[in-house]
Parts: sequence; structure tokens; C-alpha cells
Amino acid sequence: MLDYLIIGHGLAGAVLSHELLSAGKKVMVLNDPSLNSASRVAGGLYNPITGRKMVKTWNADKIFPVIEPFYSSLEEKLGTRFLYNIGIYRPFLSIEEQNEWQGKVSDYAPYVGHIFTSSREEYCINDKFGGLHLTNAGYVDTRSLLSANKKYLLDKGSYRELMFKDRQLEQANGRMKYAELEFNRLIFCNGYNHVDNPWFDWLPFRPVKGEILTAELEIEADTILNRGIFILPVPDGKSRIGSTYNWKEINNEPSDAGRKEIEEKLKNLYNGEYRIESVDAGIRPATKDRRPFIGLHPENRQVGIFNGFGSKGVSLIPYYARNFVDSLERDGELDEEVNICRYFSLY
Repeated sequence: MLDYLIIGHGLAGAVLSHELLSAGKKVMVLNDPSLNSASRVAGGLYNPITGRKMVKTWNADKIFPVIEPFYSSLEEKLGTRFLYNIGIYRPFLSIEEQNEWQGKVSDYAPYVGHIFTSSREEYCINDKFGGLHLTNAGYVDTRSLLSANKKYLLDKGSYRELMFKDRQLEQANGRMKYAELEFNRLIFCNGYNHVDNPWFDWLPFRPVKGEILTAELEIEADTILNRGIFILPVPDGKSRIGSTYNWKEINNEPSDAGRKEIEEKLKNLYNGEYRIESVDAGIRPATKDRRPFIGLHPENRQVGIFNGFGSKGVSLIPYYARNFVDSLERDGELDEEVNICRYFSLY
């Protein structure tokens, strides 16, 4: 008898499975290998200072202390490296912005490594006013994490590759059954593939397509370069460059338009030569209010959701997986801003 059946093995399902296993629960993860997971395409950045105005990302002071300790611990458990805490360099757009940041460093102390007042010429980018180097920032190689996690769960007998069909679910006498599996709770973590789910079709998902280039650049940066677009150096000497946000074409096919958009933004940041090797695309499970969807169904408390993390899954998922498990198993309280009860009136 299982405590939880988790549907989906993107980053959300993988991390939630670990939190539940750490809580002593019996877990099975079902994953349909024919479906595309955005986690395998994502750049995997965790960035505390975002946007053109360079302000703290939502709930940064709450979620960022958890990120690196969590992934570091998970690396040790899985025996694979996927956390790269290499920081992020963000060029200033004007001397006024440079001066402004020199005056507010103390307000952003956990995240500011150094303020540069002149160009870092080794990066071959447009930064004549210098820039801000962020700490407590970097990226997670989500593809490596998911591959290692699959092996870990398989070794524990907690992973199966199987398509979930909601009409085949049986529920009676306080228990649920799917195929030969019996369990107490069912949690959906299947990203964009969740949109037609009959239990939660009332939640306002706003899926968005994203595209990323893999390219060879003249430089080998030792940090992520980010302003309008990111240049993310990976261990094989290549760089991943992205990304786009397309709400109109919801598919997993790389496009000429997406590639062109990224290249145009790249030329605004980077001055060197480059050679594109590939283009990847995925669908982010974003939401109307840009907050995750977490919680149990208002009428069927054995069915839950842990989804809707959009482009910030690497940053948000560790904290909120723990928060969700605390609410399920330790009488904790789920954060109101992510709790699906905010949409119960739509049900």
C-alpha cells in the first residue's frame, strides 16, 4: 500500500518525491516517457535579481536560502553533479544605474558579490558601465538531475514508466487504485501535460513556449551573463542561450522566429562570433497570476496538485515542496499565495 502516487517526473515530481520519501512515506512516481518535460529543456537558472529594473524576485528572501543547500544535499544523495553556483553577471545600462546600485548594496547584501564600475572585457559583452555580479545564483542541470533521480527511484522500486489515464482510476472506501497500485493520495506534477486534467481544469494555467539555443562562443565565461537574455556556460565548453516567451504557439517544435529573436537579443549583449549547434523548445506550465498551483482538491482531499512553476521552477520547487509536505504530513500551513484555495470560487 502506497502513501502517494505522483504523476509526472519533471523537476516538480522529482523533488516532491524526495521530500515525501524523506518524511518516511511510500511513494511511486509514474512517468509517461512519450510526453515532453519542460524541465529537460530549461536553462535551470536561479536568479535572485530579475527584470529590467533589477529587483528581487518574488519571495527571494524566503526561497533562496533553501536552494543551494537543497540541491547540494540532493547531489550527494544521487551521486551526480548538477548544481553550478557560478553566479550571474548583469551589466548596467547607464552610469545612473551604476550609481544607484552603489547606494543600495546593503539592501541586497545576500545576493551582491561585487559591483564593477568598468567593463569586464574578457566577456566580450556590452557593459561599458560595468555591472553587478550576483552570488546565491547560478543554474541546475535539470537534465542530469532527472536522469540520476530516475535511477535512484528505480533502485528503490519507486518509479514506473506508465501513461496515466484518469478514467482508469478507482476510488472506494478511502483508498485509490490505479492498475495494480493501491495508494492513499494522488498528486499531479505533470506540468503542461496537466491542462486537461478533470480534477483541476478550473485552474487558470497560461502555458508559454520557450526556446533555447546551444552555441559555441569565442569566450568561455566563468559565470552566467544576463541582461535581456542569458548566456549560460556549460561544462563541455558550449553555452546555452535564451530564452523566448511565446503564448501563441503552444508546441514543442523549435521555430525560425524563436531562433531569430534569441539571436537579435544576443547581438545586443554579446560582441563576439558564435556558431549555433541546436535549438530546443519546451512548454512551461505558467499560471495566470504567476504563482504556483499547490494543494488538495476542494471536494476530493485525496487528490492534489503541485504544478504551475513556470520559468522559475528551479528556484521555487525546493521551498514549496517542503511547504507542501509540511502541510500534508506535519500539520503545517500551506503558503496562501500558492494555495489553490484562492481559486475555489471558480470550481
